[in-house]
Amino acid sequence: MSQPQTLREPAGALGRRTALDPYLELIGERAAAASDSATSIAVESRVIALDYWEWSALARGLEQRDVESGDVESWPRRLAEGVAFQARYLTHLARLQDGAPPQPAELKAFRRELIVDVAVGIALQQELQRDVDNLVVLGRFDEAKKLTAFRHKIGQGIARLKEVIGDDGLAEAESRAATMVAPAEKIRVRDPLALEEPEETPTQFRWDREYADVVHLAAPPRPRSRIKLLAWALAASVAGWIVVAVATHRAAGPPPLPLAEFAHLAAIQQVDSRPPSLFVTIRDEAWRALDDAGRRSLIDEVGSIAGSRGYRGIQFRTSTGEAVARWLVKGGTRLVPPPERQAGART
Repeated sequence: MSQPQTLREPAGALGRRTALDPYLELIGERAAAASDSATSIAVESRVIALDYWEWSALARGLEQRDVESGDVESWPRRLAEGVAFQARYLTHLARLQDGAPPQPAELKAFRRELIVDVAVGIALQQELQRDVDNLVVLGRFDEAKKLTAFRHKIGQGIARLKEVIGDDGLAEAESRAATMVAPAEKIRVRDPLALEEPEETPTQFRWDREYADVVHLAAPPRPRSRIKLLAWALAASVAGWIVVAVATHRAAGPPPLPLAEFAHLAAIQQVDSRPPSLFVTIRDEAWRALDDAGRRSLIDEVGSIAGSRGYRGIQFRTSTGEAVARWLVKGGTRLVPPPERQAGART
């Protein structure tokens, strides 16, 4: 009896997996230790937020790492790689923002790691888009919509990294990404209308006794014609699904964010969700104890979590009611100068 074949990684994705394997191991350990009600995974001083569907897909993707059959859906594994990508780039950004910055001798190597981060993200984005397209073809629109939302998180990470590596680093990352994209996989769709076409399709006819004429009738529709009709119908349904999905997403807005999502940030006292905006109260004494760099790091972290859930802007006040900062998905963090500094600027 032949032994089952171990699932092999496509050649184009080997460099990506080399970069992500340590973080896949880390994510696997954290996921195994998490409670059933967990909504996030902590990495360094950062948090990766996951909803219930993403948790389930992550579990499937982690199991596929050692699966012994090639006949599996591979998109859960790519979702797991997407979570590992978030862990990797957040670890690197944490070193820049929280820890000791790289020494001059290390800067070149560290920048290369950030470029690899972006390359991995771009490759994953391309493959996840193929996965979304395949799910749509199979009629699994709900999964396609949720995987699209997850893919958006990868795009947010790439956007944050672009600000650090600059345009020349982005060009190098895009070049590397081209070598990390795995070949497209064939999807198996069993079409009941895709019948074998006979060599000849005879014309049907009947004998009209009254006029003694042979009246020719239309030949039955050829299978290929039916396949074309099915393709047109599928294209129309996909277009309708996209319109409905966008309208539903805009109407529903992001879900409320509980204070528990920011439990690792002791400075956060209260969170008020009013989609698409968030209003955050910071403990006054904690805010006063931070310098500008620490304040920016705190706002960036809250923005990262809220932005991944679809929030567009955040207003920050201290427990005394003073407006101290705001965050926008397109504008980033902006600190509000304290009143005494504003008064000094006017004089």
